[in-house]
Amino acid sequence: MIIRHNGLVGAAILLGSIVLTGCGTTAPPVASALPPHSHTVSPAPSTSPRSSRPMSPSPTSSPAALRASTPAAPLSYVTYHNSIWGYSVAVPQSFTESGPVEDRDGRSWSSGSVNIVVYGEYSNAMGHIETVTSALSTLDHQKHPAYQAHGSDWLVVSGIHGSQIYYTKEFIGSTHRDVLSISYPAIDKNHWSSIVSAVSRSFTPGELSNVTPAPGLFQTQRVTIPPSITVQLEVPSGWTKQRWSAGDAGGFVWVNPLNSAEWVRMLFSGNAGALLNNQGHYDVTQFINNPGVQWRVIQATQLSGQFTIPIGGISIPIGNINFNKYVVYGYAAVITRPSPLGVEIDAVAPKTVAKVISTSVIIR
Repeated sequence: MIIRHNGLVGAAILLGSIVLTGCGTTAPPVASALPPHSHTVSPAPSTSPRSSRPMSPSPTSSPAALRASTPAAPLSYVTYHNSIWGYSVAVPQSFTESGPVEDRDGRSWSSGSVNIVVYGEYSNAMGHIETVTSALSTLDHQKHPAYQAHGSDWLVVSGIHGSQIYYTKEFIGSTHRDVLSISYPAIDKNHWSSIVSAVSRSFTPGELSNVTPAPGLFQTQRVTIPPSITVQLEVPSGWTKQRWSAGDAGGFVWVNPLNSAEWVRMLFSGNAGALLNNQGHYDVTQFINNPGVQWRVIQATQLSGQFTIPIGGISIPIGNINFNKYVVYGYAAVITRPSPLGVEIDAVAPKTVAKVISTSVIIR
């Protein structure tokens, strides 16, 4: 088990007396195999902590606003766990689930004018690896927060936008990030600040870095695509490498010499038409269109993502093997410069091995 020591950060925004919670010591679960569903919701083991008990109404709060957005006391919580990224968060049971988050793997809840959103997304696209520093720079430019704090792999920002207080907490790793976003009426800050703190403290990330292969079991492979694109991934040691091509695509295949049903394929395609959607925008989901493909995570830009393809969904003759005999775990990206290029990685192997391969991909 990996223990992440972030320290305990407590903060209060002087402007508006916004109570914030930073990162406590957490023990994120090691990434596990993808189940049929990407999340579970279960009752929290106890009702809300004492710190989350609603406070007295603000004298300036209107009765109508309080009726619209103030929960009944005492609050109980349910825990949402996302099985793809491994993060979890406890939300008030009285909130209404609003469904999945568009283009990301997560959930949203609301109660009146209060909204809670949590999601995970891939953070390595076209060679850009998101860091705490770059994320803070983006948030500072977009939201102009009144408060911010951060550690080696987490950040917190908060401020006021219009009539709403916003609060964002992120955990950022080498392959993805987990994000919690909360907004609530500034006029009701005394009622919601302690509840926001309780939700924030419960937000626990999954495994943020690549699944680390055991020493000697995997080897790093790098392939350079002219003029200057490099694709790096981890491949099981001893698998044999051979060239592969079909139509306008080419690349390489690594095959397990002891079991030809296990293989990894890296392919490239410069067919720009195959990378565009109906609106004329580059879209990785147009590039990967095999029967039964399921997108586990798609970058908001639609330029990269991770997917699975069911058994029998890929035809690639290798020896006496014509179709994939394992569920494919894959990664794909559309590179727009210097010229359009689609990159696809397909890992066909036992689930634990395939996930190591597909999450290890770095494009520079």
